[in-house]
Amino acid sequence: RLHQRLQLCVFQQDVQQVLDWIENHGEAFLSKHTGVGKSLHRARALQKRHDDFEDVAQNTYTNADKLL
Repeated sequence: RLHQRLQLCVFQQDVQQVLDWIENHGEAFLSKHTGVGKSLHRARALQKRHDDFEDVAQNTYTNADKLL
């Protein structure tokens, strides 16, 4: 029973970390990185940024999924 309580506390801390990141960084990141390339070079650079963001988002999702 004590072990379950400890697991719950750790879970709650992990969830709070994820929510804090989303609140403090997620929205700012998204609002900063929403653009349309006006040239092929710029469009490719934006695509690369998006791909990098997808990697980070997937890692975040995987970590959140582990919490559940």
